[in-house]
Amino acid sequence: MIDKSPQAKRICVEFAGQRIVDLARRFGTPLSICDPSVIETGFALLSNFDRVRQSISTIAQDNLLKRLQKMSVVMRVGNGNEFRRAVAIGIDPATLLYASNAFDRDGLDEVIRLGLAVRCGSLDMIDQFGQRRPGANVSLHIAANQIDLTSDRCSALDGICISHLEDALFRCDQYGITVTGVHFSAELGSTIARKTIFEAIEVCVQLIGRTVSVISVEDTGDAKVDEFDSQAKDDSISESLFAIRDALVQSLGHRVEIEFDPGKCFIDRSAILVSEIRAVKKRGEQRYYLINADWCVMMNPSLRGTEFGISICPKEGATHERPFVDAVVCASLSSGHPGTPLASLASRPLPIAIAGDYAVFSDMGSSLALFGGVDQLVVRSAVSIENDGVRLVEF
Repeated sequence: MIDKSPQAKRICVEFAGQRIVDLARRFGTPLSICDPSVIETGFALLSNFDRVRQSISTIAQDNLLKRLQKMSVVMRVGNGNEFRRAVAIGIDPATLLYASNAFDRDGLDEVIRLGLAVRCGSLDMIDQFGQRRPGANVSLHIAANQIDLTSDRCSALDGICISHLEDALFRCDQYGITVTGVHFSAELGSTIARKTIFEAIEVCVQLIGRTVSVISVEDTGDAKVDEFDSQAKDDSISESLFAIRDALVQSLGHRVEIEFDPGKCFIDRSAILVSEIRAVKKRGEQRYYLINADWCVMMNPSLRGTEFGISICPKEGATHERPFVDAVVCASLSSGHPGTPLASLASRPLPIAIAGDYAVFSDMGSSLALFGGVDQLVVRSAVSIENDGVRLVEF
């Protein structure tokens, strides 16, 4: 049965006030279209935090990095390549944070050479850092998926489990390292996840003690914009974190800063990817839409842990609705077995499309960064919607 609920994706003909068909004809496809105002509006809601940090790996375009710099957003890098990219566009190394689960060789060398701030996401990383720079300060990435200090079970891929925190602190003591900050990642749009984070902060600070001066929190989910707006919601994410900060100031007796990382929330919503439908294949009630984008577009949902929405933009730009069908969007119509898509997304209800129409992938901002730049099959062109018109941009 075809899903015709309001949640089903329908026809999309405009983005950021621009006709998608006009941009696709002008610049070709696959085409990335970015609306920087989405990012600027979102980050403006975070101005009450002591510091706002963003991973450089989520941002494909250097011009967006420079915009965030002007908004006093500081950057996080996770390897030597990201560090070199940051320096190449003029980011002051003194503002960078190196955060990962392990050092790559180039990254550790740069950290030692320039004295970069470090966040350790594993016990091994503490050893790597302590052997090269004993007596330094670090922050620890804590996996807050469970807060049972007596359990050795830990399924977290990123961060040090709370049950291993005492071991982490012992290793830090061995190298004379002082833990000055703790970092937590969670889907902050979830009330349950938010409560778990707040409990974890209390437990960790009690274990670490008065050396903690920075609490860092990253949203790994898809929180709505109003979740960050203290004027729109009394229980906003920012107000909740400020309440924790005030409680810690009382218990620790010194200033505590809140550093916030919105994750992919604003970045994702700032961009779409437009790809021409080259052919349509029917097989019974099933339709296959062959697009001219690379297979990694198809693979992307598994890479980033979420699934983007897809709409159809008619080649003539018409806005009238079309009947829905079960459709598979794919990058190939053959994998050695007739009718089996080589690289595809799961079947979903989509409007009937014909060759020459366009598939529009939403929430693609951070995904474009995963592709590693402009490739003729991934992104032929990238444009940014500015106040003075449409600009062709480079990655």
